[in-house]
Amino acid sequence: MVLKHFSESEQLFLSAFTTGIEALNLAIYDLEFQPRGNSILRLYIINPETNTATIDECVKVDSIVTPIIDEMDWVKEGMTLEVSSPGIYRDLSQKDHFKMAEGKGISLLLMKKVEHEEAPKTLKNQKRFDAVLESCSADAIQVNHNDFVFEVKFTDIKKASLNPDFSA
Repeated sequence: MVLKHFSESEQLFLSAFTTGIEALNLAIYDLEFQPRGNSILRLYIINPETNTATIDECVKVDSIVTPIIDEMDWVKEGMTLEVSSPGIYRDLSQKDHFKMAEGKGISLLLMKKVEHEEAPKTLKNQKRFDAVLESCSADAIQVNHNDFVFEVKFTDIKKASLNPDFSA
């Protein structure tokens, strides 16, 4: 399933960082924590007005969260912090990511092949395809692939990402 569930550690980081990052008029888009080996914390941020993040914004966030991390006695010393924009081909792993991508091109990898009777030949029996994200509901997305509109449940999506090169 595409929807990401944050680990307990990731949730602790999110709650510790959110207020300071929001004070900069920025938002946390995603977060990845790899505690094994040389531990790495990747923090993806966006400016809600531009839907991306500049290098200056990343530097500001780094300067805010580094002291917070230093105060967390459960964090292994020497952890690497990476702060960046999620990129233009960003992963869609939360419902709000899909909401932000409504009306835009996306790339999908499904758990199983498309089996709709009415599906065009270019889509039938495919697991990987591009489409325009029409809408997002609580448990599914509505996509448009070459004027064929259909629903895909979140549980059927293996991977999804923004694809600005695709349009209907």
